[in-house]
Amino acid sequence: AAAVHAEDTIHDEVQSIRNGQHAQMPPAQRFTGGAAIAGRTTMTVQNSTAYVLTVLYDGPVSKKLTIAPGASRDVDLAPGAFHVAGRVTAPDVLPFYGEETYDGSARYSATFYIR
Repeated sequence: AAAVHAEDTIHDEVQSIRNGQHAQMPPAQRFTGGAAIAGRTTMTVQNSTAYVLTVLYDGPVSKKLTIAPGASRDVDLAPGAFHVAGRVTAPDVLPFYGEETYDGSARYSATFYIR
């Protein structure tokens, strides 16, 4: 039951950001040169902000990443359409929101920064 609750929480959090004031999420870039792992959809998220970044993926799988300033993390996703939201620990920075579709057997990267 805990897993279902966690996914509900991610979904609710993403919808809450979507329905509020938000900034456009940076689009994910697909790696064309790197070797993708067959059957896996991998995302590398780079936090180029000065704050702790939380990124939420709500789609075929639900994932929540917390990334330190200047760090990056890899996450395995699934092919399909996702609602993606991100927020930093600064109260004056709008959260990010976007909708993306990822292919199977592909690698992507996204860099979050504050304009």
